[in-house]
Amino acid sequence: MGPQGLFSMQEISKDFAAQEPVQSRFTAIAAEEERARATYLIGGAALVGLVFLYLQFRTPAILDVDGYYHIKWSRLLWEGMLRGAFPHAFPYLPLTTLNAQDYVDHHLLFHLFLIPFTWFGDLRVGAKAAAIVF
Repeated sequence: MGPQGLFSMQEISKDFAAQEPVQSRFTAIAAEEERARATYLIGGAALVGLVFLYLQFRTPAILDVDGYYHIKWSRLLWEGMLRGAFPHAFPYLPLTTLNAQDYVDHHLLFHLFLIPFTWFGDLRVGAKAAAIVF
């Protein structure tokens, strides 16, 4: 101790040098929290995926009526692309707003994303796999 019971600058600087820098402690804590968040995210996504897998394959049917349309239309788009016909004609609902003259595929990008799932042997299995992924 220095004069009159005060610490000298040398003693103070030695104390600070001996302590771990505050920034490195915060960096270590932040890295640990980031690892924990990543673990929770991966674990949660895996759990949700397993629940969807369980629900989808409890029945051989597609769980939503629109799923039949989307997977079949994606298959027809793929077959049309192989023949060089894109976009494929849509003559299936002539008495609705989806008639052949006015038809617009409002879900074109979704249908394009579904095309690889049409390569399964059974379109229902492909639709179920797509439902788990999407």
